[in-house]
Amino acid sequence: MLRKACAAIVCAVALVAIPRPAWAGGQGVVFVHGTGDLSSASDATNNYWSSSAIDTMAGGYPYLVAYYPGASCAAYQQCAWGPIVDQTVSWMQSTGISSIVVVTHSNGNNPIRYLLQHPSSISANGNVASTMTDAMVSMTAIAGDFAGTPLADQVTTSGSFLNIANSVVQFFGGGSYDVPAVVAQRQDNMATYNSNGTFGGSAGASTIDGVPTYTVVGTGVDANLFSGDAWCGGYLMSVGLEMTRCFGWGCGACADGFIGCNSSEYLGTNLQADGHLSHNQSRRACHGSGGTVANIVNQYLQQAAAASAPDSAESPASQACDATVQGWSGDIWFQGCPSGASYDPGSGNYFDCLIAYGTSGGTTIPDSYASTPYSNSGNYYSQGYSGCSDSWRGNGYCDLCQVAKYGFDGLPGSTVDSDCVNDGPGTSNYCSDIAWNGDVGVWDYGAYVANH
Repeated sequence: MLRKACAAIVCAVALVAIPRPAWAGGQGVVFVHGTGDLSSASDATNNYWSSSAIDTMAGGYPYLVAYYPGASCAAYQQCAWGPIVDQTVSWMQSTGISSIVVVTHSNGNNPIRYLLQHPSSISANGNVASTMTDAMVSMTAIAGDFAGTPLADQVTTSGSFLNIANSVVQFFGGGSYDVPAVVAQRQDNMATYNSNGTFGGSAGASTIDGVPTYTVVGTGVDANLFSGDAWCGGYLMSVGLEMTRCFGWGCGACADGFIGCNSSEYLGTNLQADGHLSHNQSRRACHGSGGTVANIVNQYLQQAAAASAPDSAESPASQACDATVQGWSGDIWFQGCPSGASYDPGSGNYFDCLIAYGTSGGTTIPDSYASTPYSNSGNYYSQGYSGCSDSWRGNGYCDLCQVAKYGFDGLPGSTVDSDCVNDGPGTSNYCSDIAWNGDVGVWDYGAYVANH
């Protein structure tokens, strides 16, 4: 039985189609570099991180090495965070990755903080930030610049770099000082961004907008020629960073040569504070820091894998919202499955037959979600063309678009029934589905009640 009801959901507005990956339970790691204009994953891998360091920190999981103009664009600008979102979304869609740990170094944490604080932001390629941030299960900030660095103050005001070691030249993007990313890392500017909502996370917090955040911090620099620790990542770099520590904070101060402890420990749960871990060494997995990161990667991605199997997945044929019924309900036409029980799954690509029988015209749940009408945000008139939001999972409505995406509509790992369980005679379900709105002549996202 169908009868007209109200629009089921109100959610954030997005103006573009966001095909989301089918629920595949895949887990992976995204690496985000700091200051510097890097032009490819290979560039970021070889000239910022290192292959061996990334392999260590990834803990055996698939990974993406993101790249972006991290010197000529400040972290809060679309040209910085946008490429990170675009690369991550494309990677997730092509691999079936649905849960990610993000590992950042230095200023790389700040584009992620911006995304977490502004999940409805849209990249230049039309990807919504939440497509990435909803998949984040934790973040680890290595040598994170949460509160700015006095070196940025110096190079953007003094006009003299005679006492700045070559390390600063490299970490500030190859010698370009008066660029947005460096100006943004001034301590006064970062204090503003931390207080006015530009960046997510507050001082002393263990999470950023609900995402558990961890830190790996270098508290000193070992430049002793006869110390094995000083040679990891290159001895001359260790010497240079000891010089910058003395210049920026004073020799012996709590700093890794580029970021002070007040900044790297501004928020998050500290995993490692190491007096022999310079700013360069922390991105090269020196002194056990790579293993520290791998441990948190494994902890959260193992939890994500355990949660990815739904406890109450329903086969399409037993969904509570009877998609085989079609007809008008007021001004709303619910397409239903036109042939009911006699429907031939190979005869056409009707999306309600997809829900009812799990396949339609070669499209199957959930592997082919992106090719269905459910992935097109233009079919969600009453929802501000927002598309099928993952925030609808487990909200009390049987959202058929969630079934198309994942094969069920419930919170992963939940011990309660999914929204689409038929609890027997005399019960009912609130159902939401794409329907034709005859009043305004558009496809819409409407609601009806399925009585059992």
